Amino acid sequence: VTGWAGKVAVLLPIIDSDGSVSEGKRNKFHDNLVSGLQGAATSDVQVISADELRSAVAGRSDWATCQSSPCAAQIAKATAADRVVVPKITVRSTAGGSSYVIELQTYDKLGVLLPLTGKETCGDASEGCNLTRAYDSMKRATASLAAQIGSQTLPERLTTGASASPASPPVTARETTASSPAPSLPKAEDAPASSGGAS
Repeated sequence: VTGWAGKVAVLLPIIDSDGSVSEGKRNKFHDNLVSGLQGAATSDVQVISADELRSAVAGRSDWATCQSSPCAAQIAKATAADRVVVPKITVRSTAGGSSYVIELQTYDKLGVLLPLTGKETCGDASEGCNLTRAYDSMKRATASLAAQIGSQTLPERLTTGASASPASPPVTARETTASSPAPSLPKAEDAPASSGGAS
């Protein structure tokens, strides 16, 4: 069974934080999200580099903060991506550091939301998480998504095959065989009647 092949873009993460997060730190989050997917993806899956993605969305504030279908489809078209991963990272200050919740959603190139998700956490209200562990959590989140993306070819093929195979040929064949015996029966009955009358 061959896996799905295509191009995947991981967008800049949407940050929900109770403190300030610099652009540099956001880019570092993005680097780790992309790295996690690159490391776990199969050879058939091409993951757009973090630098290439940031260049593609530069100057477009709506693309740099994209978290919905319309802009996901626009970015997919601009980058020739077949899948677009939209990350959201929630950061909360805690005792001894911060807590992180990483959530991922995936859209296809037309902006249709797919059942491909990922979630990782690091730290909680009682125990903080340092940046090194947070970066590892971001990598794990996108790495877990790689297997889901690779297996998407199966339901797509099944859907295509199911819609293509149950067509009219079987019905036409039955109708043809059902109608063909009808004219032959009367002819078989008429033959002995005429021969009996002659003798």
